[in-house]
Amino acid sequence: MSKPTLSIVIPTYNEKDNIILILEELKKVLKSISHEIIFVDDNSPDGTSAVVKDCMKKSSKIRLIHRIGRKGLAGAVIEGIFAANADIVAVMDCDLQHDETKLLDMINLFSKNNSLDIVIGSRFTETGEISEKAFSKIRELGSKATTFIIKKVLNITSTDPLSGFFMVKKESFLKSSENLQTQGFKVLADFLATSGKNLEIKEIGYRFKK
Repeated sequence: MSKPTLSIVIPTYNEKDNIILILEELKKVLKSISHEIIFVDDNSPDGTSAVVKDCMKKSSKIRLIHRIGRKGLAGAVIEGIFAANADIVAVMDCDLQHDETKLLDMINLFSKNNSLDIVIGSRFTETGEISEKAFSKIRELGSKATTFIIKKVLNITSTDPLSGFFMVKKESFLKSSENLQTQGFKVLADFLATSGKNLEIKEIGYRFKK
């Protein structure tokens, strides 16, 4: 397989029912872009890895990192980016809440700007929003409050540093990799806090789905 233009890292835990669904959506969006999809599974007891392996038999674009004895979303994302073959890597959840159509807008920004380091999918820009079915009002307020606090404490300017949906230049990410925490859930905030002042950042608003 030749070097892809884009690698997509999808950390998973008990996501067997979503694997085929997300692959179908990504296939529609990325039909004109050479890509690979890397699932990083923390030994899900529901058989997520088995579903991915079945899909791998049908497509050379699908890869699997099956982690044994290692858990944590941040660590899974870091391992996935390390394993990526492309120079540009997207990170997204497997629960179908992220808008896969925005991947095209993200990679288009990279094609126009060689100095760009990261594009963040944000729920809190003027064009971003959270579906009423995705969060209760209380949870949405909690998310906004937590985001505000994180921005202040870590001195981050991004509107959505807790986003799990972003696209990054692999080289830029690897420069900070040794300083990142492998435990926890918010690898983006950690990355921005570690090297944010040296990064060129763009944001794209998206609708956080159910």
